[in-house]
Amino acid sequence: MSESAKPLTTPLTGTHQKSPNFRVIYSNIFRYRITLADLSLVFSTMADTGDHPNTLATTDEAIVVMSLSQAKSLAEYLTMIIGRFEREIGPINGIGKTPPNEREIDGMIRILQNIGTH
Repeated sequence: MSESAKPLTTPLTGTHQKSPNFRVIYSNIFRYRITLADLSLVFSTMADTGDHPNTLATTDEAIVVMSLSQAKSLAEYLTMIIGRFEREIGPINGIGKTPPNEREIDGMIRILQNIGTH
């Protein structure tokens, strides 16, 4: 085995720092966009405007764009974290927008398949 092909025997080390643009946001609603290459999550807040009954205003706070493999990894971690929370604390009530149904998912898949052929 050549010197460069030897497996690592010591752990990698590095540093961690926050960007000067780092901020904490609260989001009570999100939407997404998916392409053949990446997934974008737009995190927003929705609140009653107080102007008229049943009038809501949505304010986009941040967008996170990631590769599909990173999105899959995030989904797996979220599933694990939420599962552990629910086992130890109790079930979380589902609120907010309902997930897409099978017909909507099929439509999204057809759109993505057509993008790849053009």
